[in-house]
Amino acid sequence: MKDPSTPSLSSPPSSAANVAALIGVESSRRGWRFWMVVLVVMALVVSLGVWGRARFRDVPPPSWKTAAVDRGDIRVTVTATGQLEPLSVVIIGAEINGRIASVDVDFNDQVKAGQVLARIDTETLNTQLKQSVASLEAAQATVHEARATRTEAKKNVSRALELSRAGVASNSQRETAEASYARAEAALASAIAQQRLAQARVDSVRTDISKAVLKSPIDGVVLQRNIEPGNTVVATLQSPTLFEVAADLRRMRLYADIDEADVGRVAAGQKATFTVDAWPNRRFSAEVVSVRLAPTVTNNVVSYKAVLAVSNEDGMLRPGMTATVDIIAKTEVGVLRVPNTALRFEPPKADAEPSSRGFSFGPPRPFRQGGSSEQPRVFVLEEGRLEQVRVTPGVSDGRWTAVEEGPAGGEGQGQDREAVPGGGRSLQVGDLVVIGTSVSAALASP
Repeated sequence: MKDPSTPSLSSPPSSAANVAALIGVESSRRGWRFWMVVLVVMALVVSLGVWGRARFRDVPPPSWKTAAVDRGDIRVTVTATGQLEPLSVVIIGAEINGRIASVDVDFNDQVKAGQVLARIDTETLNTQLKQSVASLEAAQATVHEARATRTEAKKNVSRALELSRAGVASNSQRETAEASYARAEAALASAIAQQRLAQARVDSVRTDISKAVLKSPIDGVVLQRNIEPGNTVVATLQSPTLFEVAADLRRMRLYADIDEADVGRVAAGQKATFTVDAWPNRRFSAEVVSVRLAPTVTNNVVSYKAVLAVSNEDGMLRPGMTATVDIIAKTEVGVLRVPNTALRFEPPKADAEPSSRGFSFGPPRPFRQGGSSEQPRVFVLEEGRLEQVRVTPGVSDGRWTAVEEGPAGGEGQGQDREAVPGGGRSLQVGDLVVIGTSVSAALASP
C-alpha cells in the first residue's frame, strides 16, 4: 500500500494551473492600469487643448463706457429737511364765560383785521350792566348830596367866625361849625370814591360785553375753528383756543434742521430750492434768512435751525408740509468738470496686469496698469487705447467734480501707461473719459 503522505503523480498539473491563474490576474491588472494611464493622458491633452484655444484666441478690443469732459457750473449744496409754517399764527380765545351765540367764519376763510369771527351771548352781561349803571347813578346822587352838605357846613363856619369876632358866639360854637365842615368834606370825598367805583364797575361790564364779540387782530386765513353755535365757553386760568388765524400765506417760512457738520457752510442770504411730497415734480425757491445759534439735540444728534423765506403767491404750499431743501452753499461757474464715476473708475485687473501669470502667449493686452501715486486720475480713451491723466479735484455736487490740470510730467509718469506714454497730458474739453466697462469687455478677459 502507498503511504498517504507521499505525493502523487498528479500534483504537478495542479501547480501549473495555479501559476497560469496567477499570470492571468497579473495581466488583467496591468491592462487596467494601462487604460487608466491612457485616460489620464487623454484628459490632459483635452485640457491643454481647451486652455490653448482660450489662450491663443484673438482678444476682442474692450468696450468702454465714456463721457465727455466739458465746462459747466457746479453747485455745492447742503441738503436738509424742514417744515413750512406761516409767518405768524394768532391764537384767539375767549376771555369771558358764556354761550356761543353765533360763528361767522369757517375753515380757510380769508379775514381782515377787526372782522367779527364769533359772538358770545351777552344777556347776563346786559343785566349786570343795568345794575352797575343804577349803582353809578346812586353814587352820583350821593356826591351831589355830599357837596350840598359841605356847602352848608362851609357857610356855618363863616357865620360862626363872624359872630365870634363880634363877641356874640362862643369859641365852642365856632369849633362845632368847623368840625361839621370837616365831616362834610370827608363825606363828599367818600361819595366821590363810591361814584368812581360804580363807574369802574360799569366800565368793566361794558368791557366784558365788548369781549363777547371775537374779532380777528390781523389779516389772514382761518386755520382752526374749535367752536360751534350753542357751545358754552368757560374761561378760567387759561383762555380756551377758539380760532387760529395765520398771517397771509403768500409769504411763509421754512424751518430746516441743518446737521452740525454742514452748519458752517450755511449763511444768511444763500439761495435754496426745495420740494414737497404734494408736488414732487416742482422745485420751489427760498432764501436763507438766519441760522439760529441754539442747538437742537434729538437722540444725541445735534442740529441747528435755519429759517428760510418762501414765496407762495400761487398758494400751492400749505402750513405743516414737510420739505426737502437744497441750500446752495457754493457755486463754481464755467469750470472744467468730469463725472464722479470717472474718478472712481479703475481698469479690470485681469486686463490691467496681463504679465502676472509669469508668461504670456498670444497678442499683447491693450494696456497695462502701473504706478503707485495716490493722486486722483482719470482714463482718457484715444484711438481705442487708454491714457492715464492725473487731475486735481475741486468742488463736487455729487454728480460732477471740477478738476484742475494735473502735473505736467514728473518722475515715473511715463511708465503709468504702456500703450500711450504720459508726460504733459492734461484734460481738455471734449476728451472722452472712461466711466465703466460694458459686459462684453468683461467677458472678453480670459
